[in-house]
Amino acid sequence: MRKTAPIGKELRRIRREKDITQHLLAKKSGVPQSYISKYEKDNAAPSLNAIIKISKILQISLDALLLGNAPININKIKDSELLAKFQAIQNIPEEQKALIKTYLDGFLARKSA
Repeated sequence: MRKTAPIGKELRRIRREKDITQHLLAKKSGVPQSYISKYEKDNAAPSLNAIIKISKILQISLDALLLGNAPININKIKDSELLAKFQAIQNIPEEQKALIKTYLDGFLARKSA
């Protein structure tokens, strides 16, 4: 969990997960699109008023946006077999989850190299 103010990555993740463009978020919130772009790049810090407007449009709590603890919507996974496996992983002990995460990190690191 993040304890500092930059919210760019979390804002971008949540916005994309909800299939909302920067343009649409700007239109609905009244926050200029150029500001939203700057927020997502952590090139500017949003005002409290902007954060409130954005969180209402994205239908998330302020703490989810500010602290980076918004749940990831795994239902966006289109591969039903992979989705079932991720859902099953939620029910295993934390130590086993850590091993799976380590394996996935290693696999993905090799793939991108």
